[in-house]
Amino acid sequence: MFLGTNGHLELLTLLAASFEPVPLEQVVNPFAGAQLWVDYSLNVFFVGLRMAGPVLTLVLLINTFIAILAKMAPTMNMFFSVGFIITMFVGMLLFIFMIPNILVVVNNLIDQALKDLPRLFELVRRE
Repeated sequence: MFLGTNGHLELLTLLAASFEPVPLEQVVNPFAGAQLWVDYSLNVFFVGLRMAGPVLTLVLLINTFIAILAKMAPTMNMFFSVGFIITMFVGMLLFIFMIPNILVVVNNLIDQALKDLPRLFELVRRE
């Protein structure tokens, strides 16, 4: 996806443009942009949590349903015989419905990272 949206070309353009605000011979403070990295890491964590939330909820609901079935038929091993098949099937269905949204979220995250790189260069240049 990164290559398909020409993100690699934008990254190379930003790398070439980074030599203007931060020349090679200039000593810079690499910790000046630490807050931007922390904010970006926090954003990545919350996006991952938002994407994993429906899957975690689905697994919890399926396991609750299978636990009720196991109480109704105690001689049958529900978690391994039925639970695995149901979890895989419903998980695949959920993944099919979620993939367009995941692609949009990841694309937005990559775009935001590429937009924040020049700001990072400006922060690192200051002393």
